[in-house]
Amino acid sequence: MESNYKPLGQYIEPINIRNEHLEVDLLLGVSIKKCFIPSIANTVGTDMSKYKIVKNKQFAYGPVTSRNGDKISIALLEDHHAAIVSSSYTVFEVTNHKELDVEYLMMWFRRPEFDRYARFKSHGSTRETFNWDEMCEVELPVPNIEDQRAIIKEYNTIVNRITLNEELNKKLEETAQTLYKHWFVDFEFPNENGQPYQSSGGEMVYNGGLDKEIPKNWEIGKFVDILFELESGKRPPGGVNKYTDGIPSIGAENIQGLGKYNFNANKFVPLSFFENMSKGIIKNYDVLLYKDGVGVGNKSMFGKNFPFSKCCINEHVFILRTNEKISQSYLYFWLAQRWIIAELISASLNSAQQGLNQNNVNSIPILIPPPHLSNELDKIIIPLIDSIFSFSIDIKYLNQIKEILLYKMSKLEMSDSAYIE
Repeated sequence: MESNYKPLGQYIEPINIRNEHLEVDLLLGVSIKKCFIPSIANTVGTDMSKYKIVKNKQFAYGPVTSRNGDKISIALLEDHHAAIVSSSYTVFEVTNHKELDVEYLMMWFRRPEFDRYARFKSHGSTRETFNWDEMCEVELPVPNIEDQRAIIKEYNTIVNRITLNEELNKKLEETAQTLYKHWFVDFEFPNENGQPYQSSGGEMVYNGGLDKEIPKNWEIGKFVDILFELESGKRPPGGVNKYTDGIPSIGAENIQGLGKYNFNANKFVPLSFFENMSKGIIKNYDVLLYKDGVGVGNKSMFGKNFPFSKCCINEHVFILRTNEKISQSYLYFWLAQRWIIAELISASLNSAQQGLNQNNVNSIPILIPPPHLSNELDKIIIPLIDSIFSFSIDIKYLNQIKEILLYKMSKLEMSDSAYIE
């Protein structure tokens, strides 16, 4: 087969239009996630006329690569007619859209192989840069435009499905949070007649510990009163970095909120080590609490369809399991309140070990409703959590398919006119 790799310089040219007349005021930065983001730069007193204008379907990238780890900051402007970026960015555009589609090119830039190539080609003594000449030397397969658009269509189908799942997860979590707030913060849980408790005249009493009125006969306790188990994990001697397979060991990287899990950050312990663990083994609907470092107070709650039949936590994570007084979902949302998070952070900072210990967790205050109410909450919220987790697993596999599509771009040849079937 005849190779269809072409130097990128044949298809692109730099753009250097300054915001001289201040006609553009949308200031953006470029993320290592390959997208434009709102700039966080302090621009008070800054001469915005020096900034570069990037227009729709144009690219911008940061030539300095030494500050970005193994990623190159590059993005295609798609959601705005025009924006301005720092003069340190290089702006460029495709010159012949009949031969090279901008979305196809952006797909190429998303490949990890491009990042590795750009980092390898970067040079400099005090800081490494990937300059315009090196960008022009990038080679990529350029099939006919119809095949490019077919590839883009398949890729966008996957990306749109991921976006839809993420939006559904957000809505489901918002629904669960709204219900919790309605019942246990606003105290509008259904009374014996099915009416909202507080607004229908339910009796309230002042509680000094919480500095607010709460329903009569509700208890104020501490976590020691409602926890059946409070466990921490451990890691094997020498750490987990040397293991590329085995039993997943959950740490800060994996804890991402209700029903969510970062599958790209898996670390492992050997099966022999796992089999000797008496604590720290994950079960369905466990609440996980991160106990030290910048992630202190972060939490997660997994559903029943966890894709690992065996899984554990490391020493930076607590497993919390409740007794019959409250449900797991009630516990999760109690921990999600801002004032509780603030208390956790404060307790961790006051600890000699700069982190939460079991005494810190056991002393957390908690409002304890009648058990039947938190059980009723579970009946509604647990199916939502299971759905969130199912969508999260779908996202995992869709991301794998997306990466496969990006990888297959390097296999294109002149004769591959039917790349997408």
